[in-house]
Amino acid sequence: MYSKKNKLEEISNLVFLVLLLVVLTLFIYKTASFYEDIKLDSKAKQNLNVASSYLFVAVKSADALNAFDVLEYDGKKILVVNKPRQEGKTYIYHDDGYLRECFTLGEFDKNNGESIIELSDFDFNIRDGFIHYTFTYNDNLTHGNINLRAES
Repeated sequence: MYSKKNKLEEISNLVFLVLLLVVLTLFIYKTASFYEDIKLDSKAKQNLNVASSYLFVAVKSADALNAFDVLEYDGKKILVVNKPRQEGKTYIYHDDGYLRECFTLGEFDKNNGESIIELSDFDFNIRDGFIHYTFTYNDNLTHGNINLRAES
């Protein structure tokens, strides 16, 4: 037969174990959430770096200051790269969550583009011998300038 004191001790031990379980569960949840945030931030930085590097190489491969045009297509700006020593044009644009590239000898069709990297947005301006660009991935963004006059 248990005394009231033993029952109170058992109940308090049980309450303590339940509270401990709740605290541990919250700790595990917060740790997992923190880890996911770090992974997403890492992926964002990686995607933004890849997009910036890709754009730099694509622009520098044109090798001419006047080799760039801006095309308005479905309400979006598309960077058109005309390589002087190569037939055809390269179109760089954002569509359906990806930075895309379309090389064609004929008319531009956004559905023929190859996905380069997942991005939320891509914006640019050509001004004063520079391409000023902004890439966005989720809530992260990077921006930069590519000098069209400078050598690679």
